[in-house]
Amino acid sequence: MSSKKKAEPADVKEKKESKEKKEKKEPKEKKEDKKDKKSDSKDKKGDSKEKKGDSKKSHDNGKSHDNGKKADNGDHKKKAEDSKEHKEEKKGEGFSQAGGHEGAFLKAAEGRIMKKVSKNEFTFYSETLKHFPQVKPYLPGFYGTEARDGNNYVVLEDLTAPYKKPCILDVKIGLTSVGEDADPQKAEAMRKKDMGTTTHTLGIRITAMKVYKKKTGEYVSYGKPWGKKVTPETMVASLREFFDNGEKVRIDLLSAYMEQLKEVQKHFNDQHYLRFYSSSLLFLYDGDSEGPNAPRPNVKMIDFAHVHEIKDKGRDEGYITGLKNLIEHLEKMKP
Repeated sequence: MSSKKKAEPADVKEKKESKEKKEKKEPKEKKEDKKDKKSDSKDKKGDSKEKKGDSKKSHDNGKSHDNGKKADNGDHKKKAEDSKEHKEEKKGEGFSQAGGHEGAFLKAAEGRIMKKVSKNEFTFYSETLKHFPQVKPYLPGFYGTEARDGNNYVVLEDLTAPYKKPCILDVKIGLTSVGEDADPQKAEAMRKKDMGTTTHTLGIRITAMKVYKKKTGEYVSYGKPWGKKVTPETMVASLREFFDNGEKVRIDLLSAYMEQLKEVQKHFNDQHYLRFYSSSLLFLYDGDSEGPNAPRPNVKMIDFAHVHEIKDKGRDEGYITGLKNLIEHLEKMKP
């Protein structure tokens, strides 16, 4: 008896055919997937090579950057050196000298300061001035001595007291900073230093200055390294810095300074009793006020650790020469 297959419903038949077609198609898709994976692998290898190339470029750039850093470090070093010579400070201590030793000054009564001094300078104030009072008008007011914590102090007039924004210039006077009592070895070292500065050529050397700039409302300070680099050719321009308040050069102050300097000059031309070594003239004016109501500019002699009595009936020619050159260089500032 022959058997006959039952006819399948149309929807079942379609499903079977669809399944068979799908099964036949799947191997092809898998092959294509493998090809795609290989292609991706190649792409990744290419990316890896590109990354290596980029890495090499980055390394080269790094070298270039390092070279730039070295140059920057050089600039930074130069700036650091310059900052020692010429640094800006927002506010200076009112009663400190521009070139004075740090910690040498203490605040005293109103309008006075205490200066820590060496044995020689203590003797100058406590003994020498008694014998030679003629020099007193050119010095800060002296109000006595005091001993504290094993140190000697002199009580002096605070020269900055009249000024709201004191501008200060410290100029060392004399053709040598070597006192007559200097140790021979130390004296030789000091002579060598003098030879490299305007002390040797002009008898004047800018030790330091502090100038208030009205435009910025800040102080600009110039230290000893800067002053040592000043030459005879740049002296006038360097002195001009002291008069420059950031808005204009205060040439109007010169007449008051000249009047006082010529009084000191006359005194030294006439006196035959004291020689001053490594002593300074301190210039002051108010950087925040001008006109007839402004406090008068002032200049006084300071620093007396090396003062010796004249025994050869001569004069203090080193101080006289320095004072003469200082006056001449200040006069060159006039228009």
